[in-house]
Amino acid sequence: MSSGKINLCGKWRIQPGRTLPAAFDHEIVVPSLVDCAQPRFDWQSEDFFWYYKSFAPVNLLEDEKLLLIMEQVQFGSKVFLNGHFVGEDIACYTRQQFDLTAFTSATKTNELVVQVGKKEQLPAHSAVGNDFEKPTFIPGIWGDIFLEKSGPLYLQWLRIITDIETGTLNLVIEVQNFTTRVLKGDLQIVVKEKNSGQTVVIDRQSISLPGGYQNIEKTLTIGNVRLWSPEDPFLYELECAVHINQRLSHRLKRHFGFRSFEIRGRHFYLNGQKIQLKGSNIAFHRFLSDQERGLLPWKMDWVKKVLVDIPTAHNMFFFRIHNGHAYNRWYDVADEHGILLQDEWMFWTSTGSESQILQEFTQWIKDNQHHPSIVIWDPLNESEDERITERIVPKLKKLDPTRPWEHKDFFEDHPYIYSLGPVIPPERFGFSRSIEEMRQAQTPIMVNEYLWWWLDEEGRPSDLMTDVIPRWLGRTYTREDLLKHQAYLAGELTEFFRRLDIEAIMPFVYLSASKGATSHWFLGPIEKLTPKPVLKRLKDAFSPLGVSVDLLDRHFVVGDDHILKIHLFNDFKNEFLVEVRCYLKQNEKTLELAQFQK
Repeated sequence: MSSGKINLCGKWRIQPGRTLPAAFDHEIVVPSLVDCAQPRFDWQSEDFFWYYKSFAPVNLLEDEKLLLIMEQVQFGSKVFLNGHFVGEDIACYTRQQFDLTAFTSATKTNELVVQVGKKEQLPAHSAVGNDFEKPTFIPGIWGDIFLEKSGPLYLQWLRIITDIETGTLNLVIEVQNFTTRVLKGDLQIVVKEKNSGQTVVIDRQSISLPGGYQNIEKTLTIGNVRLWSPEDPFLYELECAVHINQRLSHRLKRHFGFRSFEIRGRHFYLNGQKIQLKGSNIAFHRFLSDQERGLLPWKMDWVKKVLVDIPTAHNMFFFRIHNGHAYNRWYDVADEHGILLQDEWMFWTSTGSESQILQEFTQWIKDNQHHPSIVIWDPLNESEDERITERIVPKLKKLDPTRPWEHKDFFEDHPYIYSLGPVIPPERFGFSRSIEEMRQAQTPIMVNEYLWWWLDEEGRPSDLMTDVIPRWLGRTYTREDLLKHQAYLAGELTEFFRRLDIEAIMPFVYLSASKGATSHWFLGPIEKLTPKPVLKRLKDAFSPLGVSVDLLDRHFVVGDDHILKIHLFNDFKNEFLVEVRCYLKQNEKTLELAQFQK
């Protein structure tokens, strides 16, 4: 028996058409989407797309399996090996697994074909979801794909729950016995520091499992652990292996971090310390519709720059992955560099049957539960579904009791004030409570959409800005006026929400489709990631040691007295003595109004 992976990422052949093609005239890189095929074809006029890849003969011993794993593929897949139909699936954002064993050749080159459909071909019970502002839904194998060879005992899933108080790991290991016999084996778990490779604990035990699925629960004591945080994203790696008669049947590796994230009353706490979440939103699937996107979402140097380097340089460390789970490697990058994430399903109104939603949500949690970067699950955007909030989420809280769920444990607000709406409306506006209702909230407040000032990569307004811009800038304005006002508005509102001590502050939207309804914050070619002025202004507004003047009403009368409210922010654990100076400038004259230390 043996266990191992064969990576199938890279160059494939592809052909559009309703039936299995006789020839594959195009080449495509996997992972990507079908619009990346070369030479290009009109994918929008086609219904199905056939991917082709060959791999070497595979010699399988008795009871051995060859599995095909497709981490992410949309929209609907059918798998064929050596001319035989293997199976199909409709999950678009989570792992698909197929057993190729019966049709695998040990003597000839194996020919693998995967048919991918369009969103319109999905059945009514699909949990694919909706996004009414996504320009296009482009099909493709957009996640990693590989073959996995295994003996009769297969490690299907590994749940890792850390306890930072006791330094212990609580594990659930889901083992599948492919046979109908009781099999005896040895289970070994090794925990290492991920970067150094230093072993911190080894555990072994004998197991005896009947056919089917069995869960093995274990608690391991690590002791003096190093916590994972944005300041110190320290990772461990757990390797679980099962042997039969001293021969490896299967091995599974997962990295993880010791960290806790919880709600206490009105606040979020990371590792027992109150934290204010500052960042924005990444509309990953809208970005997949960007005409200039190309292969960028799968290039890890570009991903690190957009997800880590630029945000941290602008005092941002938290993102909602908006309307759809991103490519899995983005979460690995976030784990490695200390970015916190709220992971949202593509349910801007839900679709599908309750059983299918539960099935795909369960796999969503199983695929991603080990990521320390994911601190919040989010099942719905601006919509309601009691099947999810009242029946499905409570079940998933048992599967992963370590993270809060937006919509269930707290609520988000989308206060598009001072742009689409009035400056500070006294009542509810759109998908947001009033400011007074927010003040009285008993659970954390998250404003994860505000600003409503979207400009494309050339600084031109999106269609949603048609009636908004004249209200604030009049009928005559320049590109520079638009960019300047976007930065001004972002700074004013961000500082306003900081003054209210709101727990999560996330203007909309850092990354999206440039030509879509909600454009991103970069000028020129998206490959170069040149920030718009809004990011520089947010760097100041999000500064961990900052100052803000409460001066929303700027109408003054000569001779009147005004109280100037000045707010100081300190997100550091240490105290600082700061000097504050306030000036009034008029033309070339400068008048110092106040000076004090705090």
